[in-house]
Amino acid sequence: MIQLGERFLYGFEIAGACIIGLIFIGMAFSSDPDTAWKLVIAAVLCFSIALFFGVMYLTNKKEREKRQFKM
Repeated sequence: MIQLGERFLYGFEIAGACIIGLIFIGMAFSSDPDTAWKLVIAAVLCFSIALFFGVMYLTNKKEREKRQFKM
């Protein structure tokens, strides 16, 4: 049961960061060039955070499997 909650938590964090990144990209297309590059940098940071949470989830999953095999 804990794994299901953890999976949804990571899923919502990844999806939220990607959606915010897409919003920043959309705003960059419709803004002036002075602020567009700032919005693109913010979007790249959001996608990097999503990637970080994805790697963190995979690492925790592998650690959990290792502990399960030890028992």
